[in-house]
Amino acid sequence: YALTLAIACATLAGAVMVFNFAVDPFQHYRQPTWYEARYYRPLQRYVNPGMARHYDYDTVITGSSMMENYRNAEAGAILGGKAINLAMGAMTAWELRQLLTTIIATGKAKHIVLDLNFNAFAGSPEVQEVTDPLPLYLYDDSPWNDVRYLLHAQTLGKSVEIALGIKRGRYSTDAGQPWYWADEYEFSGKATLRGLDLGNINRDFKQAPRTLEGMRASFAANLLPILRAHPEVRFSLVYPPYSALVWEDFRQRGQVEVSLAFKRSVFDAVRGLPNVTLFDFQPRVEWVTNLDNYKDIYHFSPAISRDMISAIAKGGDRVTPESLPASEAILRS
Repeated sequence: YALTLAIACATLAGAVMVFNFAVDPFQHYRQPTWYEARYYRPLQRYVNPGMARHYDYDTVITGSSMMENYRNAEAGAILGGKAINLAMGAMTAWELRQLLTTIIATGKAKHIVLDLNFNAFAGSPEVQEVTDPLPLYLYDDSPWNDVRYLLHAQTLGKSVEIALGIKRGRYSTDAGQPWYWADEYEFSGKATLRGLDLGNINRDFKQAPRTLEGMRASFAANLLPILRAHPEVRFSLVYPPYSALVWEDFRQRGQVEVSLAFKRSVFDAVRGLPNVTLFDFQPRVEWVTNLDNYKDIYHFSPAISRDMISAIAKGGDRVTPESLPASEAILRS
């Protein structure tokens, strides 16, 4: 009985693994050929490493949810390459390090554009904001830990849905804009202010306080070694244009000087790296004070996203020793 049970269990497990390998819902082994790919927005952490390995590109756009609203063809045309969007909502610096390591290991990336979202550098250097842990077994090249993917109940559930044509959950089927969500929201001052307590902006966002020491440590542990180790890759580091209400929130919580000091420390750390350029869109007063550009205090419209890429292509809004004091003055104001 025990032997029969063991054989039955092994056979069932083998069948599940073969089935999940054949469907491969998170594109870990290949791009889909016999079904329409599904880009599950809540499961970006599972899909992005497979896309990094199996898609054709030389230009990468990645970072937090503020980098999701790009159409690959348009971004590639502006930047002069073939672009792919590998953004990840609520990405932390530690997660960014794992993804960048996977991307760079492919040898495809010549130019990587990523945002320096302050919240990504909060907490310890290995902090992760989302409750779903990063599936590190999908980020390395070892086949031995793939059993966690091939026997995972989540993998099986998505494989069954795809095989049976069941449409469930939030996903896109457009490889040209896999994480694009701008057409689902209203960008207006009304939408930005909806439900907001202007006397306590962080009431609903619940962002934890940041320290300069913690942010510096996270940058030094997660991003700086990659920038230094890969001079063959061009990095465009972007400070995204939060609305002015974010800076009012920072004022309320005593985070203005911490944020500005972090920006200055990042500039000092990378100014000697010829493959790294810093772009700062936060002092763009005409953007950040017009709440019609936003859906909430953080997330801006695709028109702003497009203008950011255009500025990067032209070399505008670069951080220089001369621009830093003026930028700081604008943001304090």
